[in-house]
Amino acid sequence: MKTFVSFFTAAFLLLSGTAFSQSSVFETASLAKAGDGLPCVQLNWKKGGENTAYYLVERSSNGVDFKQIALVFTAEDEQFSAYKYRDKNFAQAGSTAYYRIVIVNDKRELAYLPVQKVETVPGSVAVPALLSDDAVASRK
Repeated sequence: MKTFVSFFTAAFLLLSGTAFSQSSVFETASLAKAGDGLPCVQLNWKKGGENTAYYLVERSSNGVDFKQIALVFTAEDEQFSAYKYRDKNFAQAGSTAYYRIVIVNDKRELAYLPVQKVETVPGSVAVPALLSDDAVASRK
């Protein structure tokens, strides 16, 4: 039930929000190992100066159609700025996965950090690539 509520809330916010100026940075999306030794994609980003209520983590298999996979609340300590999320289900996207972080402020306004791409090739490590806003727009 909590999952349904969080997806409903995210959908509402995406439909009702407007973009705002942000200074957060989506640093990396790369293949890693979780604490249990299983492979995962680790996302790292830093909070900027904007008033952030929480983050939505989204994944796509084609770079266009994104689905929310996580809701990350901001820390109460304003000095805390380094966030991370580990996606153990990245294989659901196939051999290539695209990630984006959506910043939601206390006014329910949205800002999108640039999309990160992770490719997995059998026998090799993931190759992250930062897509420009133009590249993302051309995929729509």
